[in-house]
Amino acid sequence: MLAGKYSFAIEQGQDWARRIAWYDSTPTIKNLSAGWTATLKIRYYPGDVGTALLTITQADEITLATGVAGYNIILKLTAAVTAALTFQRGYYTLELIETVEEVVTSYRVLEGEMFVLKECTN
Repeated sequence: MLAGKYSFAIEQGQDWARRIAWYDSTPTIKNLSAGWTATLKIRYYPGDVGTALLTITQADEITLATGVAGYNIILKLTAAVTAALTFQRGYYTLELIETVEEVVTSYRVLEGEMFVLKECTN
């Protein structure tokens, strides 16, 4: 399955959150409550192998859920995190990894541009 393409804008110094629904081929919303991990990385350009501009994980600000509320992935950045962002434009990839009986499968779920709308009042 090809990754979805979507651009996001983040207002610097503000809390930011997005809810995402990821479906299987039937289409039924996938239950991501167990056996799944997630990572979102932002880089300067697609294919950039340097240090990521920002990496968020479930330990940080990604929540995976059952999908009963109509979505199963929640991305969140606090105002403190967005205030510290120094780039204005980057490219992100959201990847989910499923582990079932020691078999690991990686899925690129979503990718696109990430814009930071800089503060003018600080």
